[in-house]
Amino acid sequence: MFERLSTNNSSFARWFRRTRSRYVSEQSPIIIGGCQRSGTTLLRVMLDSHPHIACGPESSLLAGSFLPHKLTKRFNVPIDEIWRLRQTAKDHAHFVEMFLTRYAADRGRLRWAEKTPHHARFLEYIFRHFPKAKFIHMVRDGRDVVCSIRTHPKHRIIDGKKVATGIRKPLEPCIHAWLRETATALRWQGHPNYFEIHYEELVNSPELQLQELCEFIGEPWDPAMLEYHEETGPSRDPTNFISNEATEWVARKLGLQSINVHELVTFYPMFRQEPAGRNQIKVCRTLSCALGGSYRLHEHFCQKLSLDPEKHGLQTTADGKFSVEFVECLAGCGTAPVMMCNDDFYEGVSPHNANEILTKCK
Repeated sequence: MFERLSTNNSSFARWFRRTRSRYVSEQSPIIIGGCQRSGTTLLRVMLDSHPHIACGPESSLLAGSFLPHKLTKRFNVPIDEIWRLRQTAKDHAHFVEMFLTRYAADRGRLRWAEKTPHHARFLEYIFRHFPKAKFIHMVRDGRDVVCSIRTHPKHRIIDGKKVATGIRKPLEPCIHAWLRETATALRWQGHPNYFEIHYEELVNSPELQLQELCEFIGEPWDPAMLEYHEETGPSRDPTNFISNEATEWVARKLGLQSINVHELVTFYPMFRQEPAGRNQIKVCRTLSCALGGSYRLHEHFCQKLSLDPEKHGLQTTADGKFSVEFVECLAGCGTAPVMMCNDDFYEGVSPHNANEILTKCK
């Protein structure tokens, strides 16, 4: 029966995975929960900016969910590796620990955290299997939450265009949602591993609130948590790229063929078609640079960063720190090979000074 439910994500399958779990972890993960639209995502990216903590996108794993294709897309873990972990794990709780530990290790972090708003519903399960877990309850003024839930989502992307949904949900269910989710979490007040943080206080005095939070979770305070908005990479649900849908929409808007826009997007290095890492390495591959050694330079970067030197498209390291890609002309033919790292332009680059560039970017 367990195998038959392995790819089923019905409410019964999720319940079955939770109730069949027997594994008890010795780890001390950080769990974020609270009513939807309460600021849990803001807190997630603040924690994810701490050099010790990996708090990736929502997974719903602690609710018993298991969606391999969703996990591989969101966490950049190969699907074969997800199935290997799944088959190795003793049960679902053990898989959660193995998967999120692997994710944290890939990013060079020591500790994993998980954010899904409805975690409070599953705190009994969480504390049973992760008794050292630290639960952070994010609370926001109910009036603001209800107004946000009522009109969420305000926009959707249709054919590459942001379109207003005009959603206006009935008021009463939105009120009950906030009351229910908040009351469920508040039942754990007084538990030694429960910590309450209020959205309004976090945005008004973030440093003070985060210092208190770090003391609770047993981590040193790090100012990087305040620079969360400067972070990019796979863990931040990035959208700083041009999708195929957006290309087609622009073409229709300008009365052009899609290929005309596609040629422009793929030629100029300031455009990209998929998310990039925090440090973007762009190696010119047009004739002068190719003759000057740009292919050897690209191979050198890939080998240093454990990427595939045979792949010429955008590649991003598992920790999201670096992206490497070939680009077309960077207008430096006389000093080839040339490259860029973020906004900095480098000429006559050799493998030796390529290492210096990597060190500087880190």
